[in-house]
Amino acid sequence: MIDIQTEQVIPIGQVPRLLPYRPHISTIYRWIATGGLETVRLGGRVFTSIEAIERFADHRSGRPKPPDSTLTPQRQREIANAERKLRDAGL
Repeated sequence: MIDIQTEQVIPIGQVPRLLPYRPHISTIYRWIATGGLETVRLGGRVFTSIEAIERFADHRSGRPKPPDSTLTPQRQREIANAERKLRDAGL
């Protein structure tokens, strides 16, 4: 899932220029339609993020997911706080 506060969000139209083999824009939309490339809608426009493209490429190439230690300390605290609140609520 794209976190628009911490990830570098870009319009879908810029994705082909970021990839080495410059896929056609219809290929990008096919990746989105099949659920492979994460997107977010903002103001009626479709965006993805640099990090989502990296996750997509890692998944397609079979590379393992990075460990949770790649999370920023602030994000780790936020996750810990959310888990504590859920536990306190009995969920």
